[in-house]
Amino acid sequence: MNTRISAIVCQYTSDTLRKHINETSRRQKAIKNFLGVNSKLRTFGIITAENPMGKGLPKQDNAERNAILINLLKSRQYIFCPVKGKYGNVEHSFMIYNVSLQDLKEIGNGFGQQSFIYAEIDRSKGQPHVLFHYF
Repeated sequence: MNTRISAIVCQYTSDTLRKHINETSRRQKAIKNFLGVNSKLRTFGIITAENPMGKGLPKQDNAERNAILINLLKSRQYIFCPVKGKYGNVEHSFMIYNVSLQDLKEIGNGFGQQSFIYAEIDRSKGQPHVLFHYF
């Protein structure tokens, strides 16, 4: 194998490995957050802007609504990550870290959502316990 081909293969392998490690790290962080292991996490919410009041919208409309939601979350400086949700159909939802119940209600109402999930992490007994609330 000549030096140029070897360098390309080496770079591709390195990039692929780095991408896999980053994706795995994100997944592992999300799982830890979901289980309440992250000591900086007090609450989180899961919500989407798709399909207001449970009525299906075209894919493009849902994408535009979620883009607006993303901009809102960024403007409020929330840390969040995309997750798959299901409310009848699969939806593109977001897990929002350290969001207040009041903010989540406001966001849900603003996007016409029938429901969302709010979770509180209870560390009072040592081992973290996640208390889920369905609204």
